[in-house]
Amino acid sequence: MSRENDRVRRTRTLLRQALVELIEEHGFERLTVGQITERAMVSRAAFYRNYRDKYQLVEQIFDDAMAGLLGTMTDAPARPCWSGGPGSSSTSTTTTASTARATAAPGSRAGCRPLSPT
Repeated sequence: MSRENDRVRRTRTLLRQALVELIEEHGFERLTVGQITERAMVSRAAFYRNYRDKYQLVEQIFDDAMAGLLGTMTDAPARPCWSGGPGSSSTSTTTTASTARATAAPGSRAGCRPLSPT
């Protein structure tokens, strides 16, 4: 069973790598499943055992990339965010990190994460 899982993982990895390379070379719209499988050196049947079409393959790559980014963001340690600015109080806020980064001045605490309410 483990050998089969390894083979499936290897096939999916090869297909993903092939798709990314071909998108860089030719763009997504002009690609065919045949070109992807030829570059990945796997059969069309192997492609269709894993993906419905090239759109599902690219969607899976995108979803995995987003999950990785979101995982990276949630793994960062929490830091307090201060409203900072003239005339503002010095109490911490629950500003989201993305809002803080979007509105922060260079050199400020833009990468901060909200504190949990206590």
